[in-house]
Amino acid sequence: MRYYKKCKGFSEWCTEIGYQRELDTIFVTQLGIFISGKPKHDRSIVNKGDIMGNKSGYSRVILLIVFLASVAAPLNQFKVPPMMQQLMVSLNITISTSGWLMSVFALVGVVLALPVGLVIQRLGLKNTGLLALLALTAGSLLGTFSTSAYMMLTSRVIEGAGMCLISVMAPAAIAAWFPPERRGLPMGIWATWVPLGSILMFNIAPRIGGAGWKAVWIFSTGYTVAVFILMLALFRMPEEGEAGKPAPSGVNPGAAENAYANISIWLLALMFMLFNIMVLSVTTFTPVFLETMRGFASAKASGYASIIMVAALITGPAAGMAINALKSCKKIFVCGMFLAAVIMLFLFSSTGSMLIFMLVLAGIAVGMVPTATLTAAPGIMKSPAAAGIGMSVVMFGQNIGMFIGPALFGGVVQSHGWTAAAYAVVPLLAAGGIIALFIKTK
Repeated sequence: MRYYKKCKGFSEWCTEIGYQRELDTIFVTQLGIFISGKPKHDRSIVNKGDIMGNKSGYSRVILLIVFLASVAAPLNQFKVPPMMQQLMVSLNITISTSGWLMSVFALVGVVLALPVGLVIQRLGLKNTGLLALLALTAGSLLGTFSTSAYMMLTSRVIEGAGMCLISVMAPAAIAAWFPPERRGLPMGIWATWVPLGSILMFNIAPRIGGAGWKAVWIFSTGYTVAVFILMLALFRMPEEGEAGKPAPSGVNPGAAENAYANISIWLLALMFMLFNIMVLSVTTFTPVFLETMRGFASAKASGYASIIMVAALITGPAAGMAINALKSCKKIFVCGMFLAAVIMLFLFSSTGSMLIFMLVLAGIAVGMVPTATLTAAPGIMKSPAAAGIGMSVVMFGQNIGMFIGPALFGGVVQSHGWTAAAYAVVPLLAAGGIIALFIKTK
């Protein structure tokens, strides 16, 4: 006698005497009841998946939630530069202290990146994401009511902790919901979180900042609270059969130790560190270079500098599609590293249309390398349970590069000039490309 259990929601395994059946679930409004089935040997329905290669359409909901939550971090991070003049006057902040309001984000990332992998193992992805948004909200609220440079700097430390948490949690969540062979596109979409967040804030802050810098802080707080509620209500881990691999689960201390001993993930982090030395140096100093050496007005210099981020918004998802098509992350990040090295040979000596072309190429590199790096990390760790640890190692490298890059580049500029500073970065990028060749991944 044949029997099976009715089930609600998404795809589940059901048992029959003699063999198993996979039930293809159809989500019916207000009912959410399946109705059809296929024998196990017929994989046509199971393998078909959605546009991003996942069996459950809910993966796209997860991608949207994770992306919106991630954007909250750069929105909070980049609210300082447009409001810097107001902050310096209102809080009596010196020019040297004002720089720390930005660099402290990277410093917090260096300190917290590695422990975040263990936090994910202990709390899980959802709780880690909520903790990240809670930290961003708390930091922004403290900043709103700050009356001194010390209070504002403290608020930035709290916000930096939130950004560190979300930067590790988000790609680990994507890795949990999307199979490796289809992970490139969603990871490429997610990789635009910083460019999009920074572009939005640089355009929103001047418009609402007329009411005072606190209006910008209130806006960022409101956005963060909204995505906190969204994640609390809708984020969940995939059930069996919904994702390409089993959902990550906690690992014991011995397994965590083995995960940290993975040589390839450290090589990937080293490569990413060298890349971010270039990225933060270019994004930090390009406006200054254009103003002082090319005679651009401030608005024009900022507009030219934003070409990099605008290009990255396009090339990030494109790089993800290329990864899916080529079945290779390694080819993408190796090419991106050497492309970045070539860019630095010409960027700070170019003028006119050649300058624009170099800035577009820089945006292409900024889209290629992070997308491929973050897509490769979960596969390098091999076990889905160690994905969070792998991401934390990569982010550790990223934050070191972000922290030391502008200081080193600025020092060389002051001592030897712009061209010499750009040339000094070239061997670092070339070394990163060579290191990438030894990473054991496709």
